[in-house]
Amino acid sequence: MRKQILTALSLGALLTTSLTADSCQINSGAYAGVGVGMTHLGGTNDLTTVNPDPAADFPKNQHKLSATSLAASIFGGYGAKFGCLWTAGELFYQFDSLSSKDAFNHSGAERSDRKITLKSSGAFGGAVHLGYALNNSIVYAIVGVEGRRFKLTYSQVNPAAISKGYTSTAFVPGLGLRLGLGKNFSARVEYKCAIHPRKSISTTAPVPGAGTETITVKSTPQVHSVQVGCIYNF
Repeated sequence: MRKQILTALSLGALLTTSLTADSCQINSGAYAGVGVGMTHLGGTNDLTTVNPDPAADFPKNQHKLSATSLAASIFGGYGAKFGCLWTAGELFYQFDSLSSKDAFNHSGAERSDRKITLKSSGAFGGAVHLGYALNNSIVYAIVGVEGRRFKLTYSQVNPAAISKGYTSTAFVPGLGLRLGLGKNFSARVEYKCAIHPRKSISTTAPVPGAGTETITVKSTPQVHSVQVGCIYNF
């Protein structure tokens, strides 16, 4: 019985050691890198108009945002390993150019007399990585924030128009995989989704012979990014 207990304890210790052994070659320390990939703008623009003539109201019209761009990024941070656990803090700037344009009709007219455009170029932010090191790789979750500048434009045949720029701060979850390539180099692939809060912009416009109408555009963008990167470990 004693021999069986000793055997079981030995096997348990061996299994525990193999599961918690630090076999990852990516070490703690500062790092910097560059990335390239694709960025996609999704989400919606909701348009509402309130006219003195109820028959001319445009109660709600939803338009999907859709734009794709090549993207590049620069980043730097510090990572620390605690056994098989990995954590890192990182700052980044992303270069991209997104422009979603939607032309449509207010009524049954054949031509497109109204347009909504949402543009954005570049984003900056920070993130925390929490992961697990296995062999020569690290799988990690991303929790971050991102600041991005948008410009929302709405135009129509009559003089009414909206042209408004604003900066939005988004919550950015994601996933990543980092692979060691030697003593000082590693590579990674990441997916991130920047979830921006809804932004409401309104204006009033004269209606010939009927006073003014109120036009409101509510924009809710999401920015999806997939990038591969090369990292230098200091």
